[in-house]
Amino acid sequence: MGIRPGPIESALHLLQVKQPGHIRHVMPIVILWALWEAKNKAKHLHVPYTFHSIYAREMYMLHNNARANMWHSKFWSGEHNFASSMQVQIFEKGPQPPKLLSWDRPVQGAIKLNVDAALKGGLAGFGGILRDHHGNLLLAMDRKEKKDSVIEAETNSLLYCLQVCISRGFKQILIEVDSSLLVHMIKGRIANWKMFNKIIHIAALLEPSGSTIAHVHREKNQVAYWMAKHSLKNNEEYV
Repeated sequence: MGIRPGPIESALHLLQVKQPGHIRHVMPIVILWALWEAKNKAKHLHVPYTFHSIYAREMYMLHNNARANMWHSKFWSGEHNFASSMQVQIFEKGPQPPKLLSWDRPVQGAIKLNVDAALKGGLAGFGGILRDHHGNLLLAMDRKEKKDSVIEAETNSLLYCLQVCISRGFKQILIEVDSSLLVHMIKGRIANWKMFNKIIHIAALLEPSGSTIAHVHREKNQVAYWMAKHSLKNNEEYV
């Protein structure tokens, strides 16, 4: 005949969950927080508290987290009945269908410049490719220099490729890079002291030429990335 575990053993069993953030780990913290909050309100604001008021506060905190989509199903493993009894809607993120990403042609009459950079062994490779709305190659650029910072390499690559395009008479260029940080820095005119002048220089080149810059996924920027990697193998610049 087996021996039934006592309350302490049962509590310890409930906490034996490896998943960080599981509800079994969170609930003791929620309860202690509600008790501490109620005690302070009673002491400093003379607001009485009861079991029901503390329970309501716990429910409120749980529902707030649920509305913020913070309760993934993995945090309630083995406790879905408890979630249902607490009227907590569990956020279930299903598998995302695969997406086919490819380079998008610009509208008729427009030209698009894709730019990227690659790092290897203290060297940064720059790559840029300019194409029209048919996808025809108008200009391809690559070069390399000593650099060990990704964002600096991407900034220098964009500045170099943009200068080459403008020097060849191209205007109203739709520029795409796969660094959202770089786009944010240029549009906001913000950067650290090492890069600020270059960011301002890029912004100054964009406005008079009627060019714009946008962020794209790496998959849509593959040709520019290949150019950047290829430049690391060359001893000469290519335009």
